[in-house]
Amino acid sequence: MDYYNLGKVYYSLLDYVKADTNLAIFNKMQADYIPGFTWRARTKSNLDQKDPKGFNTTGLAAPVYEGLLLKTQSDTVKYMKERFESFDYLAFYHYSQYMRDQKLKDEAEKALFYYMRMSAVNPNDEKVAVVKPVIDALKSKVK
Repeated sequence: MDYYNLGKVYYSLLDYVKADTNLAIFNKMQADYIPGFTWRARTKSNLDQKDPKGFNTTGLAAPVYEGLLLKTQSDTVKYMKERFESFDYLAFYHYSQYMRDQKLKDEAEKALFYYMRMSAVNPNDEKVAVVKPVIDALKSKVK
């Protein structure tokens, strides 16, 4: 647990590179400990680059969030929060790619898929209400 706790300390100090290094080591040692992957995904998301409009340009956390979805699919109720966070990140990442180049219809489809999954996981979350117009816009784009 030392690498995990040290990773969280570095995270709280906003040293995301050291946090990521420690959490990566921890995740190799404790491959079934879901909070380790959640914190690493959050760390990676803080390392993401954003363009001037705020769109995610790098998606560094995408593989970690995709892995987190796989690890939590056996108990979707227990890991509802982790899955919601994962769907939210992945939806915004793909939406960002689409908004940066609207020829990328497959990115719009992926964004819509993840936003719909996010909405299904917790339809009453305030973020779902915020992204509802985005979902409606994406639906019209991917026809």
